[in-house]
Amino acid sequence: DFISYKPPVRPSTWILWFFPPLLLIVLLIGWFWQSRRRQLVASGQSRVTVDNTASELTAAEKAELDRLLSRANSTDNDAHDTTSPEDKK
Repeated sequence: DFISYKPPVRPSTWILWFFPPLLLIVLLIGWFWQSRRRQLVASGQSRVTVDNTASELTAAEKAELDRLLSRANSTDNDAHDTTSPEDKK
């Protein structure tokens, strides 16, 4: 066989003829399904639930968070190193 701009439709060239349209159909169905799912989640009509039972930070966790944020906001040379001295050991 030689390269042809109009290949014949036969089993050896089915992938050339049928794969691109099938891929397009699958991608369109996936895109439609995802957009529909996002609409349902946004409107609250889906069975997806959001867990709003997260507890507040403990005092130790708040202190650690404040320490990390203050170190990140500092202007000294080690401002980007947020690893605690205990963690470096």
